[in-house]
Amino acid sequence: MSPWGILNGMGMADPKPQFSYVVEKLCKYKLAYIHVMEPMPAEVTIEQE
Repeated sequence: MSPWGILNGMGMADPKPQFSYVVEKLCKYKLAYIHVMEPMPAEVTIEQE
């Protein structure tokens, strides 16, 4: 998951509520971990331009 990613037009001002909900729902599957990624520096640069 990449809550702050902007690839292919995805992204939102405040992704915390949506991704918190997703993580909460995934808890019932007793996963060992959930991989969360920060955006790549190039994505952040593109967003600022």
